[in-house]
Amino acid sequence: MNVIRYFRPSQIPALYTLSVAGIIFISALIGSLSRPDEMSMTIFWPANAILIALMFRYPQRSAFPVWVAAVGGYLLSNYVMGEPPQVNVMMTMANLSGVIAAWWLYTRVFSFGVYLKSRYSVLHLFILCIISSVVSAIFGAIVMEFVLDKPFFLAMIYWFSGDLSSMVAFLPVALAFPEKLVKINRKLRLYDFLPLIMVVFSVAMIFVLGGPGAIAFPVLALIWCALTYSYFVNTVIVMFFVICLFACEVLGLLPLFSADEFVGDTISFRLGVTILVLAPLVVASMNDARSRLIRKLDHAVNYDHLTNVLSRKAFEQRGEQLLSSPHPDQNHLAFLMMDLDYFKRVNDQFGHQGGDELLVHFAKLVQDIIPPDCLCGRMGGEEFAAFIPGSSCERASSIAERIRHEVSHLELNREGENTISTTVSIGVACVNHGSAKWEELMEMADKALYQAKHQGRNQVRYFNC
Repeated sequence: MNVIRYFRPSQIPALYTLSVAGIIFISALIGSLSRPDEMSMTIFWPANAILIALMFRYPQRSAFPVWVAAVGGYLLSNYVMGEPPQVNVMMTMANLSGVIAAWWLYTRVFSFGVYLKSRYSVLHLFILCIISSVVSAIFGAIVMEFVLDKPFFLAMIYWFSGDLSSMVAFLPVALAFPEKLVKINRKLRLYDFLPLIMVVFSVAMIFVLGGPGAIAFPVLALIWCALTYSYFVNTVIVMFFVICLFACEVLGLLPLFSADEFVGDTISFRLGVTILVLAPLVVASMNDARSRLIRKLDHAVNYDHLTNVLSRKAFEQRGEQLLSSPHPDQNHLAFLMMDLDYFKRVNDQFGHQGGDELLVHFAKLVQDIIPPDCLCGRMGGEEFAAFIPGSSCERASSIAERIRHEVSHLELNREGENTISTTVSIGVACVNHGSAKWEELMEMADKALYQAKHQGRNQVRYFNC
């Protein structure tokens, strides 16, 4: 069961409340405009899924004024579309009932996170969508029976299929939408677009070949996308795939339906597409979870668990790789070996917790000072190292002196105890890129550090500079 702390209405920013009203109004209006004629259902209806996503992602802001704002968005969109007041209210209540059901299930029953990081998150989300759509369909069928004079059961199934398909199309996108855009650090190649091209091709084959099995043509391409792209990208692909098929279905462009059983075929088609797209979403979710696990394992193996800098083995491996690779500035390389002075005294006086705090602050200080393309690693105990490719001796000296100066002024205040302070001794080695060997570079920096430690500490000494 999710434990959610609610804000009081006075704590909800007015801008957020107005934004919810505007978002629901626009999404409901877009959904209404997708209706081919007054007697038909909409091609898609994103408003319910978007409202559910907002409530799931920002539960602390799900106070009464936000719900009122959402109702206002629904009512205003129906008013703009010219719906009679009675029908307007009934349609709004039908849509809102499904959202309330989903919200209740999320807060009381299901425990999946909004970013769908567990193996069964997509399946749990699908169950939630089914129940929400059933609740909405019951109230929606009453409206359709009243307005369009359709049989209650047929109207309920028709509403359910449309609402469920829209939820599956839009809710995963809205939940997975990133808080900030992620920059792609590599150049995209044609191969990266092949899965997407295959989806477009397989959809085109539905129109070319037709027949009852045509709906399954895109399955392999969608699963290829699930294994290639991130979960969010897959949700976007699925959303456009569903919208495309449903638009073609409503416009009569798909060669899959018989004139005699059009309503039944439409319901079957929508439910079939909805279930079909679950497969790539589940695969993408599990693939995303596997990738996160691999990244965690890689971090655990290659990074020091306390200071979050590279472990000794990873530092040496990556340093040797950098040493053997070409660098824009190949004149010099610099290696800094750093050792905190009298660290044993810190442990004796403040305990290992105090010593650990000092190590963490020192590691962060070094990472903030050295350039982003450099390496920083913990060699063991209180000894750290930094590898700076493409650095002149003057630049390396400036970096080392800045580290020494900042550490000498570092003070960690601990409640009820004396301030923790220390100094650092640094050995710097500089060599030409072409003649450098990793073991020799480390040995030279270590010798310079030895001189710094035995000539008074809290100083920088150089080898071959």
